[in-house]
Amino acid sequence: MSSHGDRLVGKVDATADRRRGTFTVHAVQEDVPLTLQVSRAVHDELRDLASWLSLTPEGVADG
Repeated sequence: MSSHGDRLVGKVDATADRRRGTFTVHAVQEDVPLTLQVSRAVHDELRDLASWLSLTPEGVADG
């Protein structure tokens, strides 16, 4: 699930591959149309998650 503030805004299809050291985002499915601001926030959170997992983000577009 992907959230912004206290709202769920979509779902994320992602894979954490510790052997390769990568966090790959395959798709972000919007449950509601995302504004540019919310889209950027979701991508920032995904990059933060990759960092927290000590993995290199792949497929996470720059907001």
